[in-house]
Amino acid sequence: MNFWRVVILPSNRKPGLACVIQMVPGDTIPFTCYLYIYDTSSEQTLFNGIFPNGFEFLNIGITEDVLTGELVWTLVEGAARGSLEGGFLSYHFDNPGDDSDEAVPKTGYALEIDIPVPWNDGTIDQVPFIVGSDFYPERVDALKAVTNEDLTCPTSAGASIAALRNLPITAQEATDPQPLQQFIVYYRDEARKFENARMERDSVYITYIAREKEGPYYSDSTYTMSITLDGRLLIHAKDMSLSARQLNPQIYAAILSGLGVSADDLARLGSADPAVAGQALDEIFAKLSAEEPDGAFSFGGSQSGILAASGHAAVYYSSESASLIVLLAGFDLSEVYLVDFDEENLDYDNPSIQAKAVVDRESLKMFVMEAAGYIRQALKTGDPAAQSEARLAMRNPNGPWKHGSIYLYIDDSVNEQTVFNGGFPDRFEFLNAGISRDAATGELVWDLAQEAEAGTRLPIMPLRQFQ
Repeated sequence: MNFWRVVILPSNRKPGLACVIQMVPGDTIPFTCYLYIYDTSSEQTLFNGIFPNGFEFLNIGITEDVLTGELVWTLVEGAARGSLEGGFLSYHFDNPGDDSDEAVPKTGYALEIDIPVPWNDGTIDQVPFIVGSDFYPERVDALKAVTNEDLTCPTSAGASIAALRNLPITAQEATDPQPLQQFIVYYRDEARKFENARMERDSVYITYIAREKEGPYYSDSTYTMSITLDGRLLIHAKDMSLSARQLNPQIYAAILSGLGVSADDLARLGSADPAVAGQALDEIFAKLSAEEPDGAFSFGGSQSGILAASGHAAVYYSSESASLIVLLAGFDLSEVYLVDFDEENLDYDNPSIQAKAVVDRESLKMFVMEAAGYIRQALKTGDPAAQSEARLAMRNPNGPWKHGSIYLYIDDSVNEQTVFNGGFPDRFEFLNAGISRDAATGELVWDLAQEAEAGTRLPIMPLRQFQ
């Protein structure tokens, strides 16, 4: 959970009404939990994070406990001055996040701080302010009532995931070369079973389970990644913001070498002649498709600053996308091993309305409609590499599909998963779509999106290929 940061800037006017309050954007506190600031010298509310017009620069004593009639200001002041660390308070108030007018318990915490305020004559006074926040415990209880099962990626009816979940070597145990090999080969074999059976839901489930922070396929040091034959990162279980990026050619050559690709083939693959490189890629594809090998790889570092790296790779042929997928583990892949974003040659499709032009409901609708066409074209290719390039294009802050807080997302309604999020990929992609909630009401944003989609007739293609 992230919060807004509060910076109170003193001015040379009268204390209280004179101070400037800056809110530095972060993630807001959910479920009608917000910050407020009281100026004890002028007895004014300087800032209220959710009802500025109802409270700011109006007498702070107008807020009362709905049941007892006690002034909330009295409770706040008592809690804030109860100790140097402040204190808790409780009262009853109407929750704006529900449809009822009933008063419900509210819990707060308040802290008094002294802010140095300069005067015109050069003197400085310490002016006391109270900073506090409240929340409704019932909203937290409601969240706790949501079970893990509610937030679990669904699977196809009758599909067995027991083998996928009950692996012989977990990520936590794969700390040496032999168990690491067992770990990634087992994941490869199970992933191939799901994809070759063309189980639409389950082909996404294998990515979901790889991203489970408490799951058997994830630890801070060992996690899975998948890449295309041309070296583009499909899935990065630890940091999805790196997905769709291109691996540095030296690193990818080391991975292919570990899989048995000859030095001659690697040299031809790196040729400046597209015909020579293309033929080499076709031959490597045929070899790896037939053998589906696995192997350890290592890279000793380079003078250009690329760090040494090692791990284990395993290949399988995906009949769903008619492509080769290379799985990696034991390699802590960070941005240093990727091609610079600016060097990527991406096709943005030149939409007639870009993210920076979205200013109202109508322009937002047009933007999403254009994006739907762009996404559909990427999916039609059936090529995971091309689809990854589209994801990267939609995530580029300097491109037409993202600008500030305007970005695209793609939710797979079959799998109930977010398969793309242009603003927060690591926070939402291949994690249950239902975890995103309205910050005030607690309602699942996924439910709202489904309601909106039900009111349209825009055909949406299945998104399983993004897997």
